[in-house]
Amino acid sequence: MSRELADKGGIAGSLNNLGLVAWLQSDFGRATALFEESLGLQRELGEMRRIAASLNQLGLVARYQGDYTRAVALTEEALALSRELGDRRGIAAELNNLGSVTLLRGDYATARALYEESLAIKRELGDRQGIANSLGNLGHIARRQGDYGRATGLYEETLALCRELGNKPGIAESLISLGDVACTQGDWQRATALYAEGLAFYKEVRDKSSIAACLEGLAATACAQDQRERAARLFGAAEALREAIGAPLPPADRADHDRSVAVVRGGLSEGAFAAAWANGRAITLERAVDYALRRG
Repeated sequence: MSRELADKGGIAGSLNNLGLVAWLQSDFGRATALFEESLGLQRELGEMRRIAASLNQLGLVARYQGDYTRAVALTEEALALSRELGDRRGIAAELNNLGSVTLLRGDYATARALYEESLAIKRELGDRQGIANSLGNLGHIARRQGDYGRATGLYEETLALCRELGNKPGIAESLISLGDVACTQGDWQRATALYAEGLAFYKEVRDKSSIAACLEGLAATACAQDQRERAARLFGAAEALREAIGAPLPPADRADHDRSVAVVRGGLSEGAFAAAWANGRAITLERAVDYALRRG
């Protein structure tokens, strides 16, 4: 019996690891299936801490897929388990993830409270990477509320911590976040350079969800610099990629996206716009990224 349990534990761990790889590569359907299979085994074993972790991971995937109701339900179930266990690290992670869902729904006050509670626990634990993540998330709220100075400061602090820790994904995410601020402030050259630097990393690791966000950022900067056909191609490529991986544009980003698309459409004939958009949708991911990384 003990060997059977040990085998189940090992299988559950392997399934979880495979799920993480699938999630990082934006294969959300496969990630969900692997995490759910791992969760089923953990429930059989009664591994409460690992059950909470699996629920939290499933909540993360649901958030990327735009299923915010499911994301909240899964993460709240994980949080309740972590509180019952007194697992401070788990509590911090789940508060952070609830904050991210709440942010994407546009409830900035609640999101800030969740992020700050998570950050306080991470500081107690000395979790420097967790601290960096929370600071970046607080930067997202500041940016969305128009406090660009505070957002830049938080993103730069996050970037510095990630550089110290050698966290390349964190570095790339921080660069994209700084690009978002530069884009909003009309510093198109800086925004373009930051998006391109982040995109080069995401190309290497094939993080398709982040690639889509970079394509959208570069489309916005192209639009602002009167490169309308280029912008239409990049928006089309991002749209096709999001559809392919099942990761819709977050509602909180929809208004800015639609404004940029309207400017692009207004600057081209209907035929030229449709052709450029269709061209972007039709090209391969590799060609789309290479095109985005070429300036001008």
